[in-house]
Amino acid sequence: MRCHEVRRLIPFYVDHELSDEDRAEVEAHVAECPECAVFLREEREMKEALSSLENVVVPASLEESVMSALRKEERRWVYRKLAMAIGVVGVVAVAFVVGFHRGEERTPKLSPSLMENLVVEHECPAPSDMGPKADPIAPPTPELTTVLTPD
Repeated sequence: MRCHEVRRLIPFYVDHELSDEDRAEVEAHVAECPECAVFLREEREMKEALSSLENVVVPASLEESVMSALRKEERRWVYRKLAMAIGVVGVVAVAFVVGFHRGEERTPKLSPSLMENLVVEHECPAPSDMGPKADPIAPPTPELTTVLTPD
């Protein structure tokens, strides 16, 4: 086992919460590693010091004031996130409006008479003006065959 793994397990070792296998590995490592042995000694000393402290009764008002402060902070966090979302939506809306407006400026304005000429010039003929329908299954005509054959 490596030092960082052993140091992660030492608090559980001191509290007798490791499996027999992990406990044996920690003990073997600590026997060979002076740095981890010091870490284990300090962890045991800290546990002893903490266990010698007397229990302190916390007033109920302290718990309520802490919980109240946490609720206020949570509301502030929600309001900040909401304000940020509204700001982002506003920026996107402004960008859309500005982009749309700029797009209108770039669209050429054509006079009605020019538009009429363009429409007349590019009108498609009616189906009756297109001549007889071509048969998609009919064999090609000799004129078409000579055009398509390579020289």
